[in-house]
Amino acid sequence: MENNSEELWIISSRPKSLDEMLLTDEMDNIIKNVKDNHTLVHGPIGSGKTVFAEALTNFNARIVSCKSSNDVEFLLKNANEINSVIIKNIDHFYDGVGDIIEAYKTKKVFFVTRDETSADLNIFKDCKKIHTNQFLPKNNYSFKNFQNYLRSLLKRNQIDFDSSNDQFQLNILEIYERLWPRMRQIVRHAQMRSKSNRWVPIPV
Repeated sequence: MENNSEELWIISSRPKSLDEMLLTDEMDNIIKNVKDNHTLVHGPIGSGKTVFAEALTNFNARIVSCKSSNDVEFLLKNANEINSVIIKNIDHFYDGVGDIIEAYKTKKVFFVTRDETSADLNIFKDCKKIHTNQFLPKNNYSFKNFQNYLRSLLKRNQIDFDSSNDQFQLNILEIYERLWPRMRQIVRHAQMRSKSNRWVPIPV
């Protein structure tokens, strides 16, 4: 039984496969249609950039977080052994992007950055560009997926709730309208409402 008061849902609920993800129609269409070797995924912190990049690789890519120039050197030295890679924090090492693209020109590379200006940079001119704004549900079916995901999250963590209750439905709509697509905040907020193992109707 999961300890709701101690375990962070943002960690325990992190998807490890497409089946565990909240996929809207928009996300699903992007995943099905991205054929490019090199892709830039950008958007605000906590909006699901890295998990979405993992989904684009069917959760089979190596993840490298560029914290120093040594990490860039690691990528270049091991290009022959890595078939698919997700590179985080590349905004700190833009001068290495050209070399990485050249070393991985026939392989799948996903650059992940919170830099909102990255899509305009010449170094990414040949990359497919995906902003997390493209994840926004634009139809009722996608919103229904969002509702189902939150219900599943609560059930997984053994939270008591009544999905037919008007207040609960208003809460879900409020979270969707105010927080989507910032998935970390959505999961944290759901846990905050559930401290007593029961859904508590508090404002977002």
